[in-house]
Amino acid sequence: MPKCYLCPNDLTGENVSKEHILPNAIGGRLQSDKLLCRNCNSRFGEGIDGVLAKQLLPFSSMLQIKKQRGEAVDLKNLASKSGEKYNLVDGQKPELMNPKVDFKKEETGGTRVNITARNIKEMKQILAGVSRKYKINVDEMLTQIVEKSGYMREPIQMSFKIGGKDMERAVAKIAINYFIYNGGNPAEVEHTFPFIKGEMELPIVNPYLTEQNLIPHEEGEILHTVHLVGSPEKRQLFAYVQLFSCFSFVVSLSSNYSGSSISATYCINPLTGLTFNKNIIITPPDQLLYGKQCSDYNLVPIAQERLKRLFAIVDKRQSDQHINEKATEIVNAGFSGTPEGEIISKEDMEKLIEDLSVWFAEYLVSRNPESDEMFDGEKD
Repeated sequence: MPKCYLCPNDLTGENVSKEHILPNAIGGRLQSDKLLCRNCNSRFGEGIDGVLAKQLLPFSSMLQIKKQRGEAVDLKNLASKSGEKYNLVDGQKPELMNPKVDFKKEETGGTRVNITARNIKEMKQILAGVSRKYKINVDEMLTQIVEKSGYMREPIQMSFKIGGKDMERAVAKIAINYFIYNGGNPAEVEHTFPFIKGEMELPIVNPYLTEQNLIPHEEGEILHTVHLVGSPEKRQLFAYVQLFSCFSFVVSLSSNYSGSSISATYCINPLTGLTFNKNIIITPPDQLLYGKQCSDYNLVPIAQERLKRLFAIVDKRQSDQHINEKATEIVNAGFSGTPEGEIISKEDMEKLIEDLSVWFAEYLVSRNPESDEMFDGEKD
């Protein structure tokens, strides 16, 4: 009878739970009901798995990773270069973090109230509050609302941290999950369990970045990969874990391995849920397998290149999606006055082309603010 590998509970009846090999919050799909009991699944899911998911949230959100449970998560409390605070709705659309209400005394003795709200409902709520202090007609004020949409002319800044002991424990748990999922004997790695539970420190998780990505990738492809290697001849058991094709770690599970030879790989595209067979050959430096940091290479420039690639993929996906959605919206509006089965009039077609041209010019300027001067003055 299978037991929870982190506590002595048998996995039976109400105690059984489906544990994701990779956290579902970052796009993992593979599950097993022979790993953790319900209590341990909940405890570590909210604990160390939650820490890993939070650290990777900017990428999960901007890539709109689909989870089995829960909605897409907004990125909150981001600042523009000028200091304005924004949220990124669905990881894509900037929205003011809070509404703005400015009061300005006029020379005539009155008070001018300027309100910037994120939607009509919020505007009505603010006006109702203002009306309690100033005698204003809310319905009349609502007729003066000007709805605006457009592109930002300055970037939103973002900072994030990948690392820490809880993150390392979560990565080690991924490796252990996959080892036991593949029929590995929990006794071979039981010395790591106190580390997973936060009861002791073990230097078994180390970053491992090489100039050439060890996982074969297609252009624009993003993958999560767990590659497991067990060699009784070398007494080694380790896993290579790479998340978002960017953050890579070697997990040394045992330097006294006596089980069966293992070579197994779980490789999933978190954007589509598709899995792949990849030909992977990994021979980490011995010092990483024995819990020591490599000192003969610099991780920083390699990490920067990986991040640069990841952000380029995020940017292209979001841009392509926006162009498709906006162009479809304008075209549908342009044809809305044409009865089905009839040809659009010349005037409506000219208006449609003009609307598309004006929008695309604004979009290009937003992508390259320095090109603003190209569109100054009259437009032909």
